[in-house]
Amino acid sequence: MISLGFLCTFLVDILVSFVYYTQTEQHMKPMEKTEMWFEKLAKWIEKRGGMRELYRKGEDGQPKLYMRRFYLVKSKYFELMIHQFFMSDAKDVHDHPWASFGRILKTGYLEVIGDNGYALERKAGDWSCRGAKDFHRVYLKPGTEGKVWTLFGTLKRVRKWGFLVNREWVSADEYFKDNGTFEVQTSNDQYRGVILPKKVVG
Repeated sequence: MISLGFLCTFLVDILVSFVYYTQTEQHMKPMEKTEMWFEKLAKWIEKRGGMRELYRKGEDGQPKLYMRRFYLVKSKYFELMIHQFFMSDAKDVHDHPWASFGRILKTGYLEVIGDNGYALERKAGDWSCRGAKDFHRVYLKPGTEGKVWTLFGTLKRVRKWGFLVNREWVSADEYFKDNGTFEVQTSNDQYRGVILPKKVVG
């Protein structure tokens, strides 16, 4: 059983490391920059089985790698993970099953708010947060595919999530079945453990 004290200590360690390496990066010359701490951590998590790949419909109609998710903490009430983006979201905006927050670790993107209402530029170092029912989508600038990294946290799941299609809400499962990407998706339930969970099913 993982104690609350151990979990808090672990999160503090992550935040301290995050602040240290973020400040270090800001003072490094471009030619001296090397692989960042979160990229190294992501490789280690992948080796031990804690990386999950998510797919979306590509321009050719086939499933395409959308994101790699690297789990740090996974529980009923809180999840913390590192995200690496490989493509933009579909034009159909989506909501979430939980309230969430995040920080851009590297590169940045445009976040389209609401039903494609307006866009905000999210740069490295920016924080953001949103409610479960808040619609948005992420747009990657050309040439940044695979170079966008974020720290992403969620609270307790409170609802099903989905996409807004022609102003009508469609569940995520139904949406993925319709566009042919449902079968290649992995499930969040396939990953077990509170601290640095690993895939144990499938």
